[in-house]
Formats: sequence, C-alpha cells, structure tokens
Amino acid sequence: MKTPIIKNIPKIPKHLKVRDRLRSIAFLVFVMSLVWAVPVSAEEMTPSPSSPHQVYPSDSSLPRGIIGVAIHLSAHRVGDPARLYIRAIHPEGPAAKVGLEHGDEILAVNGNSLNGKTYEQIIRLIRGDIGETVRLQVNGARGNREVTVPRISEETLTGKKRT
Repeated sequence: MKTPIIKNIPKIPKHLKVRDRLRSIAFLVFVMSLVWAVPVSAEEMTPSPSSPHQVYPSDSSLPRGIIGVAIHLSAHRVGDPARLYIRAIHPEGPAAKVGLEHGDEILAVNGNSLNGKTYEQIIRLIRGDIGETVRLQVNGARGNREVTVPRISEETLTGKKRT
C-alpha cells in the first residue's frame, strides 16, 4: 500500500516560541498518525448538519463579503484554549492591503472576543455584506493592533464567477 501524499499541511506561525512551535508540530504529527491509522468512509467524514461538531459551514449559507484570508483554529495540547491564526492571505486581498500577515492571531472581531465561539460563528463574524468593513484585533510579529478590513466579493478577488 502506498503512503498518501500530504497536501495543505498547516504552517506553524513563526512568531511562536520554539517550545510552542515544537508542541504544535508534535500535535500535528500525532493527529496525522491517527488519521492514517483509522480508515473511514466518506459518510463518516461528513457530519450531519445538526452535528455540534461540524467544522465547516455550508458555503451557500455564508455571507458573501470576504477579506481574503484562510484561518486555522489551533490548540497546542488537548485541553488548552484554542487560538485562531491567519493561515494564508491572498496577496491582492483587502487583508494583505491593511498589513495582516500569515501567523497573526485573531483575538476579537468587531470588538467581540472569540472565546467560546464555534468556528462557524467566527466565520460569520468575519464575513459579511460586500462593501462593509470588519474590525479585527490581532497579535503577531507587528504587535497587538486593531485593523479595519473592507469586505469584497470573491469574484472581485479571484476574477471568477461563482456557480
């Protein structure tokens, strides 16, 4: 049996201390070993809409305004509080234009703390109406700061019409 090719491995933010980076890498390796060790069917991997463990919201139900980031929810150890990091930034998107960077931790959205929020709730806070703005409190290599980011359509960012 061939070893699966690994794609889209999340990067560990560079501003973390070496100890925290090593913990993140160890946790990632542990999780990957669990995924490879347990074969599951596609039905088992797709949670039902009513599942409280559903991670990714239905794209069609989300607001259309985006800021050009991909985010990553992370905890260093089981039981540690989760943190929300910017995993990737579209180089021509509004987030890049206001100075957000890979590895920045998002602490609050529009003044609302993210503590206790689900991934879907956070996505809904960040996304919104096209043409409106969102305020993000972030901490990263450039320090703790608040930025205001305009929301645009995905078509504006990618040049592709959604189907």
